[in-house]
Amino acid sequence: MMRCVGFLPYGGLSMKTKILSCFLGASALLGLSCSGGKPGTGLILEVDPPMVTFGVVKKGEQDQRIVTLRHVGTEGVIKIKAIELEKGTSDEFQVTMPALTELNVGEETTFTIVYRPRDSIVDSGAVIIRHNVAPDYYTRVPVSAMGQVSNLVCDPNPLDFGEVKSGQKGGPKDLTLRNDGSDDVVIQKLPYFRVDSSQDFHMVEDPNTLWGSGFPITLRPGEETRLVFEYAPTGGDRDEGYVEVDTLSAGNRQTVECVLKGVEVGPRIVVSPGEIDFGAIALGDKGVVTVTISNGGYSSNPEDSMLVILQGGIKLGEGSDSGLSLLDEQGNKVGSLGTTEWRLKSAEFPEFPEYSDLPMQKTFSVEWAPQTALPDTGLPVGTLLIGSNDPLYPLLPVAIRGRVAAPIIAVMPNPVSFGVVAQTITSERTLTIRNDGNADLEFTAPLTIEGDLNHEFEVVVDNKFAPTSPSFNPSTQCAGAPGSKPEECVIHGGDSKGVTLRFTNKGGSSGSANATLVIKSNSPGAAEVRVSLEALRTGIATCEPVLMPPALNYGVVPKGYFKDMMIKVVNQGTGYCSFQSARVEDCTSAMGMEATCAEPGKGQLSKYFVILSLPPAIQNGLGPGGSLDFKIRFIPPVEDSIFAGLFPYSALFSANIYDSQLKKTIVVPQCQGGMVGGCSPNLQGQSGVAKISVLPAEVDFGVVTIGCCSKTFRVCL
Repeated sequence: MMRCVGFLPYGGLSMKTKILSCFLGASALLGLSCSGGKPGTGLILEVDPPMVTFGVVKKGEQDQRIVTLRHVGTEGVIKIKAIELEKGTSDEFQVTMPALTELNVGEETTFTIVYRPRDSIVDSGAVIIRHNVAPDYYTRVPVSAMGQVSNLVCDPNPLDFGEVKSGQKGGPKDLTLRNDGSDDVVIQKLPYFRVDSSQDFHMVEDPNTLWGSGFPITLRPGEETRLVFEYAPTGGDRDEGYVEVDTLSAGNRQTVECVLKGVEVGPRIVVSPGEIDFGAIALGDKGVVTVTISNGGYSSNPEDSMLVILQGGIKLGEGSDSGLSLLDEQGNKVGSLGTTEWRLKSAEFPEFPEYSDLPMQKTFSVEWAPQTALPDTGLPVGTLLIGSNDPLYPLLPVAIRGRVAAPIIAVMPNPVSFGVVAQTITSERTLTIRNDGNADLEFTAPLTIEGDLNHEFEVVVDNKFAPTSPSFNPSTQCAGAPGSKPEECVIHGGDSKGVTLRFTNKGGSSGSANATLVIKSNSPGAAEVRVSLEALRTGIATCEPVLMPPALNYGVVPKGYFKDMMIKVVNQGTGYCSFQSARVEDCTSAMGMEATCAEPGKGQLSKYFVILSLPPAIQNGLGPGGSLDFKIRFIPPVEDSIFAGLFPYSALFSANIYDSQLKKTIVVPQCQGGMVGGCSPNLQGQSGVAKISVLPAEVDFGVVTIGCCSKTFRVCL
């Protein structure tokens, strides 16, 4: 005798796999093995199906599978002793014993496997059938079931508002959020719009959750909630919105996206160019720009998108330059355009032949003949106003820009004050001459001083600016065509040059001195500019250096970067000062206490604040009212710290200034070092690691018609 358990093909051409347990006699051994041959010899138990799967079954529900046991041998009785779950198999599976426990040849019976899930976990294992078929005396039937899966859906998706007329609203419409899965899903917070969504969509109702106060909410399988949206289109074209729903199910976070769609129907005014720019025009000349108005609207019916330019609806705005004019299609100057109503269709409509003669665009012109020189402030020289039936822009303003090709002189300060100056002391000031125009500012005579009886005021000669020389002759020194004259003779549009002025007190110990600086140029309407010069006299010369500003605050500078700032030493006295030296020393601070600094010159040189350049040490180089510039760079350390956050750094800048009158050194700032009443830092900054996230990482404006606005995108930092 030979006993075995094997898998045999059964069922002819279908080759359906079944489990066969066989008990073979010795006489059958010669003609049948357990891996082949025909069934029906010895004890053979067929199990159908050999493997049981349940798919997805919702929690709280149940499903069952029937398994058939069949004796397909030719002899003996198969005895079913037990049917049980294999050790380790989830108890969410249950089995029942068959009605028959003994099977003669050709007999069959069935038993049932029931699955009742209580959680979302994937379940698997096996059912063991114990019998009298050797050699194993049992048959193993694998069983499995898929885990519970949530499936939050948007219904409908997309939520389509269809065509909505300009100025009107589409909706309100419901968007249902439904759990079509077999497991619970948690909506963690109020759904929100993705940053690149059109702003024409609006959530107008949240009836179940009171605008987010009820979140998070849990939807069981088959449950739903709803949101309500409106569509108020602006700017034309098709719109899309994306509502993001953050969910949590079985420990997995997922964002479900619901799409909103709509298209605006109606007229949309398009003006080209979107901004009128004449460029630079010389006085006495004129420029003309052609303007086109077209209809960029949309509709399937011509009347729904017809753009109507009102009668007399095109005119120049109040405050426009007097040299601006409107020209009709024949080139005639008119006060306003649109002697009759203009009707512009948005497209060709072959199915509406009665509209075939209507145009899609109209043109006219704007002329500018400037009468006076205007400063180049960057502001428009006028505004074109267009009235139409566009609900978004019923009165569309179009900026008109232009520049007058003429120089415009400006001087600062005026008057120039030299302050209080002691006897025999010289004080310097700088006068700035600026050209606010768009053509070269040329000088027709040297800069001269009038009314200076004691010859106390002086223009310091600068070889880089020829008019500062008393011998300046523009006809010989500045020959050449306009725009090609030597640099020292002109100031270009938007540029400036400084003129150094001096006053030496040659008079008494009290009183005042006054004179006038005369500047002659080619600036229209300002060929001669007069600048008042004034000074007060005193008999006592003093050196009084101060820091301006008293302290510098660098704010927050990220690690790996630096920042430069300027501090000045200003002489507020009436006599001379001489610069000797300057330094920056680090200050110290205990946890939670203000920083204190050592007495100037007695601390450690700063590791984080550096003086980039020092002025030359010139005797009496700092006159009354004069100043010295110090550029100081803050360079925070780049090494990482184990602590997060911002770290403060502080230091003390000081300078040694020599008083020529008292023959002593003055230190600024004046303070004593120490913890109590010590020197306070005048350089402060903070540093840390810069981290920024930008959503979205890229903004695509797509195709934008000239003169039109693109969609507005929100960028989150």
